[in-house]
Amino acid sequence: MKITYFTNEFPAVHKVYAENEIHWLQNFGHHIELVAVWGGKKEWADEINFPIIYLERDTTHWKEFFKEIFRHLFKAAAHLFLLFKFLGFKESIKYFSQYHMMNLENTDHIHAHFASNAALRGLLASKYYQIPFTCTGHGTELLLKKAPYLKYLIKQSHQFVTISHYNKEKLISTYKIPEERIHVKYCGVDTEYFKNNDFSRNELPIKLISVTALRKVKGVEYLVQACNLLKFNNIDFQCKIIGTGELKLDIAAQIQKYRLENDIKLMGALTSEEIRDELSKSAVFILPSISEGLPIAVMEAMSMQLAVIASNITGLPELIDNGVDGFLVDPMKPKFIAQKIIDLIHDPMELKNIQIAARRKIQKKFNLKDRVADMEKLFTHAH
Repeated sequence: MKITYFTNEFPAVHKVYAENEIHWLQNFGHHIELVAVWGGKKEWADEINFPIIYLERDTTHWKEFFKEIFRHLFKAAAHLFLLFKFLGFKESIKYFSQYHMMNLENTDHIHAHFASNAALRGLLASKYYQIPFTCTGHGTELLLKKAPYLKYLIKQSHQFVTISHYNKEKLISTYKIPEERIHVKYCGVDTEYFKNNDFSRNELPIKLISVTALRKVKGVEYLVQACNLLKFNNIDFQCKIIGTGELKLDIAAQIQKYRLENDIKLMGALTSEEIRDELSKSAVFILPSISEGLPIAVMEAMSMQLAVIASNITGLPELIDNGVDGFLVDPMKPKFIAQKIIDLIHDPMELKNIQIAARRKIQKKFNLKDRVADMEKLFTHAH
């Protein structure tokens, strides 16, 4: 089966869902290509073993445009009217003129991660070539930054997937969509790749880590405030924050304001291998977000046997059983984060038990191979 993925950018910081899924689909014998609508960090693509088609943001292929018009006049004209509705005149012409680059004539299925502009374009192209289309919606783009075409995208997909029951319930209530139109398929992680049995990392100073984007919705400022409370209480700790974003300078200024430069290190964007290395040195993972889907970063941390302290929001209760394999705290309450860290320092046995239970949870419910096999069934049933 030939499957073409649509993403906004590829490779991209923080978004490895598609790449991980694709590798397992290749292991299952499928041929994969990927269309990157807005480009991507091509220097990160050296070791990727499937074709990436980079569309050109500022180019119109007039020769190919008119060739397709003359070849399929009525079909192309009707399709262009559909494109105009969603993309506008100029963008529609430019996009349609690049259809020949995407090799969709022999594609069996189109899938998109994130209900974004790339997903819309994948859906529109699927209509022209009459290819089944599915989409996985994650979190922020469903709950906070909802595109005006989201309802259309959900209703027109052969199957629309989301990564938590929380998301599904929100979409059903917001858009009055029949329950059977939306499927919940959890993401997963490679539990053999993200594996660590060294508990010497639990020794003081307590080693904290967060892997997240430095954006308002991620609540990183509350982690910094929690660290300030730890320092005020003379707690010996080290904290690393992996990720980048528009709030990088603001977070750095906040760290400086609290005089935490020796306690908190901003690591910037790291590769998957580098993230795994940093997780292997850490004991506690913190996710102070205001909104989330079902974050892969938390799954990776749990698979690596870290104790996770996360905001009690959206789909996170489907991932973490509070007090059993991690901890859920009220969002925007740094004092709760700090207190839970202090509690774990005072009870090292609980820390270790939580870490062990976290990995068991991921192995049982969020193993990547099993999750991708579940998605594969969805793709084949769409035909």
